This record gives sequence, C-alpha cells and structure tokens, in this order.
Amino acid sequence: MDKLAPAIAWLKKNSFWLASAFLAIGMLGGWYVATSAVSSETSKNANAVKQQINAARGIRSVTATDVDESITAHPNQYTEAGMQKEMSRQVDDIVKAWELRHKAQASILKWPTEIIGSPEFVRVFGRFDPPETFPESFKGLGMEQFLTLYRNNIPKQMDKICEMVRTNWTYNQERLEEEKLLNPTGSRSGGLSSRGGGSTRVRLTDEDLIGVAVIWDQVNQDLWYQKLTEFRNFDDHNLPTPDPTPLQVYMLQQDLWLLEAMFGIIRQINGDVNANDLATIKQIDHVAFGREARTQLGELTPVDTRLAGGGDDSGDSFPGGATGATAPISDFDQAASTSPFHGRYVDEDFQPYSAEEVKDVIMGTTLPDDNIELIVSKRVPVRIALSMDERKIADFLAACANSPFAFEIHQVRINRHVAGEGIQLNGGALRQDGGGLGGGRGGYEDDFGGFEEGGFLEEGGRGGFGGGSTVDELDLKSTPVEIRTNYDVNVEFYGIVKIYNPVREKFLRQAAGLEETDVDPDDAASVVPLRYQVAIKE
Repeated sequence: MDKLAPAIAWLKKNSFWLASAFLAIGMLGGWYVATSAVSSETSKNANAVKQQINAARGIRSVTATDVDESITAHPNQYTEAGMQKEMSRQVDDIVKAWELRHKAQASILKWPTEIIGSPEFVRVFGRFDPPETFPESFKGLGMEQFLTLYRNNIPKQMDKICEMVRTNWTYNQERLEEEKLLNPTGSRSGGLSSRGGGSTRVRLTDEDLIGVAVIWDQVNQDLWYQKLTEFRNFDDHNLPTPDPTPLQVYMLQQDLWLLEAMFGIIRQINGDVNANDLATIKQIDHVAFGREARTQLGELTPVDTRLAGGGDDSGDSFPGGATGATAPISDFDQAASTSPFHGRYVDEDFQPYSAEEVKDVIMGTTLPDDNIELIVSKRVPVRIALSMDERKIADFLAACANSPFAFEIHQVRINRHVAGEGIQLNGGALRQDGGGLGGGRGGYEDDFGGFEEGGFLEEGGRGGFGGGSTVDELDLKSTPVEIRTNYDVNVEFYGIVKIYNPVREKFLRQAAGLEETDVDPDDAASVVPLRYQVAIKE
C-alpha cells in the first residue's frame, strides 16, 4: 500500500490534465463516428435521388430540338391524354371569347341592304370576311354595276347615322336633292358655302339647329363627305369611272360601321335630349379612324422620379423611358403598297402593319411566328375630339369600353387639341400616278375663336364648329367653382378598336396539334370557297 501512495498522490495532482485528455479523445471519437454516419446517409440519399432521376429519364424517348435547348416530350399515354385535354380546354376558351366578341360586333357589321338597294350586292360582298381576303384581280360577277350602285347610295347611310345622334349633317341627301330641284343650273346662292375640301354644302341657319343635340365640326364633315364621294387618285383606284374599287368599298364601309358605333356611344351619353344646350356632349370637333387617325397626340414623358420615390429628377432611370410608349410613324413607307388597308391597322405599339403583313397572316394556313394577333382581330386607330361636360368623361370612357366594338382609349387630352389638326383624307395616301389630295385641314382660319361664317361663339370666346384654339393662345385662368356657369371642356381621345375576324376553330385546333387532318378550306381565310364563285345576272 505504501508503494501505491506515490502513484495515487500523482494522480490526484494531475487529475485535471488526465480528465481533459480523456475528454478530448472522446470528443474526437464522437465527431468521427457522427461524420461517418452523416456522410453515409448523404451518399445513400444522393444515390436514391439519382435513381429517381434516371428512372424518370428512362421513360422519356421523344426529343424535340428548340433554338437554345433540347426539350424531351413525355410519351406516357395518360399524360399525353391529359395534355391534349388541357390544350383542348384552352382552345375552347379562346373560341368562346372570340365568338363572343365577334357576335357582339355582328349587330353593327351589317351591310345596309335597304340603302344600297341590292340584296345581290350584299350577297357578293358579304362573302369575303375578313375583307382582306378579297382577290386582288376580281373580274366579272357584275362588279361594275355594284360599285356604281354603292357610290350613288352609300351617302344615305351617313344621313341615317347622323339622325341617330341628332347632329347637323349638312350633306343630307334629301336636302341636297331639294336644292338641286330648286336650282337646276347648279349655281349656288349666297346661302351656301364652299369651304373645306372644295365640296359645296348647305349653310346652316338657326332654324336648322332646332332639334340638333350635337354640333359636328364643318371641316370634319367635309372630310367625311369626301370619303363618301371621292375615290380617284387614292390607293388602288385605276378605274376609268369615279366608282370606288372593291377594297375601297370595304374600307369605307368599315369606317361607317365604326362611326355608327361611336355615334351610338355619344347618343347613349346624351340620352334623348334634342337641344344642344341640354346635351352632355355638345360638339364633335373631329372623328377619324385608321390611317386618318394614326398619329401621336403628344410626346409622352416620364413622371418626375421624385414622385416615384427616386431622388434624381433627371428622369433617365424612369422605367417608361423618355420617349414614351408611342413611337413615331415617319419610318413607315406608305407608298410601298396601294392597298386601302396598307397602314390602316397597327400593332400593340401603334406601329402600322403593311398590307403584305396583314394578308400573310390572315390568309396563311399555318400559325405565324410574328403578328399572330392578326388571326383573331385587327387594331384600328381611333381619334375623336369632343366638347363635353368634364364630369362625364369617365362615363364616356366606360361606354367606349362596353360598346360592341370595345373602343380602348389610351390617351386623353383636355383643352389641348385643335379641331381637325393632322387629319388628312385617307391618311394622305395618294397614288403615285398623280391626283390632288382633298384632305381635310385643321380648324378654320380664325383660330382665336372669333365669329366667322357658319360658326358661333361659345362662352369665353371659344369658337364653335371646330374653331379650336391652342392652349398657348388662350388665357386659361382657373375659374372658381362657385362662379362657373358650365363644366364644358375640349377633350380628345385616342386609342384603338379591335375588329374581330370570323372564328377559325379548326385552324386553331390544328395549330395546337389537336387534329391531324388538314385545315378545312371553308375555315382557311386563304381560300375563297368554291360556293362563293356564283354567277351574277347582268
């Protein structure tokens, strides 16, 4: 025992270091065991995941090569059936929405059979829908007689449209006929004016304004009357007669349908009032569609970045950019085609489509890579300027969106426009072989609201009948609400309206790979069905 006493004393003296050494060895051992177990489990799970991935890849066999990568398609019959069902459901939804919009427009997209006076005319022209499918070289079928009939009778449709909105259409055919009977020589007395595009129109008197709810600018009326009567030296007109070409007929009729829809909105806002001073919308400064409306109302600039939460007011970092959403249209070559719908339709950026682009998509038998929206509808620019109660602007916008044509307003300007500014007949699209442009011009000579022939003065010196003044010319001082006598302001609306093509369900299903059969000729816009080639009695 005495021999163990030194050892026990040494152990007591060094117990701390001995305990620390054993603890360190234990910790190292535990760490080794734990890391070995984690590594083994990780390797096991990774192998399991790889096996699942390999198993999924093993049941894939069909490979389609895209531009940037290879995409594998799943050949499983159940998943294929599910995908086919989902795509079919999507196509069904598209078709239903397409049919809904097309049927909504059908209430207005009707040829005026009674006015034209020939069901045979409607039978021939009504079969090419959309009208861009009309053959470029179309002869026979009594077409010459149809074109003459349309030119002689279509101004009567404008009489009907203007009667609906109760406006002062000064080219009323019945009244012009009365004037002709009273004055067979054709000479005009002092009661008539020849302003505008050189056309002669009846000068309105106070008696004529009885029952007029909306006063339509005379210069813009001249422009529309020229559209109804002048076709030579424009677009594809190469006929020896003053009659329009078939495509000119289609585009003019399309404008009249759009005008009827827009005037229907104005009538909805005004209600049944028959006096100008009681109307919400008192004046139409101008209304234009297609190439005549294609413009940029003003430069769109970014909002001050301090309002958007930024500290720098330079505007360079604003997401919208300094040039706005509407790009200039000066680069478009209007002379590249004589088609009346060349430059008439625009894309989502308000850039015009060429006639070739429109026909390639509408008449194509396969799904295009670009401009695919033209298969469903065409966007037509719309521009209308009104004098109206500013409290009803929101109601007007809502009525535009809810109309059968669903006018989409993208820009609104208040007290900024000049009546008729920048609007030319057919967008200034003259033929290259000569002829003078009879386009309308912006405003009257008296741009400061002074009284002039055929016009009138409104409160504050604002000229009626389109004698608009620019903001810089007027002293636009704010009038206290309590002493205001009316809420009328000059408002200009700019946007687009979509004209929907007939539904092509079979084409969509084939494009989605839902049908193996070829496109039905009756469903392809590129083919004029044989049943349309009918003989028309001379």
